Amino acid sequence: MMKTLNLGGFVMTAPSPFRSTPVAAVTGGTGFLGQAVVRRLRAEGWRVRVLARRAVDGALDVVPGAPDDQDALRRLLTGASLVVHVADPVAEPDVAGAAHIGTALRRSARGARLLVVSCLAARDPKISAYAGRSAEAETALIDAAGGDDWLVLRLAAIYGPGDSAILPLFRAARLPVLPIPARSRARLALLHVDDAVRAVLAAAHSTDRGRVWEVGEGAAGWAEIARAAARALGREPPVLPVPRPILAAALGLARLGGGKRVPAAAPGRLAELLHGDWSCRPDLLPPSGQWSPSIALAAGFAMTADWYRLHRWL
Repeated sequence: MMKTLNLGGFVMTAPSPFRSTPVAAVTGGTGFLGQAVVRRLRAEGWRVRVLARRAVDGALDVVPGAPDDQDALRRLLTGASLVVHVADPVAEPDVAGAAHIGTALRRSARGARLLVVSCLAARDPKISAYAGRSAEAETALIDAAGGDDWLVLRLAAIYGPGDSAILPLFRAARLPVLPIPARSRARLALLHVDDAVRAVLAAAHSTDRGRVWEVGEGAAGWAEIARAAARALGREPPVLPVPRPILAAALGLARLGGGKRVPAAAPGRLAELLHGDWSCRPDLLPPSGQWSPSIALAAGFAMTADWYRLHRWL
């Protein structure tokens, strides 16, 4: 018997409970995006295994270990039909770890579908050390895994309820004036976490393979983004263009003041923020009908601001 699953806006059939439940192995499943991906996979009927260095939700099937632990990777991957590697959007990409995961996949889960969840910055590897290592990690994982049943999802900047990375923007939106980069023509693509998760599920069941998807809601300038954050807080402060050196110092102070809730700024990340255009290229969008964004910037920022206030992050 088969049952019908609604997966990110399209319908597919999956084995009934009387047959074996498909296994998804997830690395990076304890981060902001990774946790959301795990929840959705479980809700859609997957048995999910998560590689983790520390204890997490007791309801999860956790394999203790790290990417350099081949025994842990074997236990994580054996029997998996889907492998999802969710790169940390803040920490330095682990190129060696990505290669270890790919090698273990080739040995223990040959034939599994591989999804490499990365960032848009990887398309311009010279802009920062983070971007360069992100691109290297993508290549290392795919090359070590072998095969052609893979997709790389280069996601726009993720935000949403519970995210700490975009918190400094909302804190800045409470100031008497709204600081934005001076003389910047940068356009950033943003993506609500729920839309990001839908993209991962769409990729899991897509027939597309061996290519890169660029996934985002659309591109906007810094003034538009900052004003959207302020409006989500019920404010309309005047805009104040800030020179780059002062902006760098201000971002550092905002993160310092945020404690553990706000990630530290990595060298070179400001260059990413001021990049001319992070919009997703039309020829690298997901295939028509398989995924499209559903949460616009204003609505997504409103949800995020409400969560911050409810949990007293603002």
